[in-house]
Amino acid sequence: MKSLTQALIDKVLPVFSGKRREKFLISIAAINDSLAQGSWVPGMSRKAQTGLYQGIAKARVPSDVKRALDMVCTAEWYCTNMVESMLNYGKAPYLITKKESDFIKGSTKMPKTLDEQIALGVKTIRTHSKLKFTDDVIDAWAKLCTESHQAMQFLDAQRPAPVITKIGLSPKVTKTLTEMNLDIDLSSIRYPDIERRKVKILNKKGEEVEVEIPFIKWTKGIVHNASRFATGGANCHACGKYIPSGRFVPIEAKDKKNNRLVSMWLGCDCANKIFGVKDVGVDRVTVKE
Repeated sequence: MKSLTQALIDKVLPVFSGKRREKFLISIAAINDSLAQGSWVPGMSRKAQTGLYQGIAKARVPSDVKRALDMVCTAEWYCTNMVESMLNYGKAPYLITKKESDFIKGSTKMPKTLDEQIALGVKTIRTHSKLKFTDDVIDAWAKLCTESHQAMQFLDAQRPAPVITKIGLSPKVTKTLTEMNLDIDLSSIRYPDIERRKVKILNKKGEEVEVEIPFIKWTKGIVHNASRFATGGANCHACGKYIPSGRFVPIEAKDKKNNRLVSMWLGCDCANKIFGVKDVGVDRVTVKE
């Protein structure tokens, strides 16, 4: 990929105005300039995220409506959640696999293609929430999110190694460790190896294709989810805040309190400002463990 498709950019651009439009164009330029160079232009990896992760719509089916309609684990529920992430946070749409769809309930069967799954999600959102954009704008946004995601994956693979700076205890660091319910040996912090492996997945047409995806190589015996903030896949283990971009910095460190090696997924800000690990992060949805 040499650049993002201009026709898709032109199609969704009218959605944005003011500061949101400015952020969107900065993100597009950051990705295109980096693709032209073949690696991230310094400082552009974060700018590439902000304009896309603001999404094009704050549209979702309220949780109480989903419960009232007994929607959980139905085909509509799976597809709606996927489309909500795409519309609200610029997440790339993904084909819901047979493994997941084996657990669906209700009368609606899981659509087989990604386009059909997106259409079902959009229809459900339109029925129970406000969504002013036309289907062709939503389709362009879905394709642009996919292209952007693939471009950032490629650029991440070309990135330099993370920089780890030695830090000492400070009131901010001490407060963070206390709230995490851990006693981290700051000198033991290291970045785990990440290797890229070829795996087979289903593409948009439902065909099996081979792709490369990143795998975290954690140290054997490491303890996961030790921080009290490790409540799910979208929250920083240091501060507990939701990270809309989905990009995290994985680190290993020794917990002196329980004499064990623990893993942590940190938002890029906390990783840098609290633990001294400067890195663009990885997409936690994509990376495997």
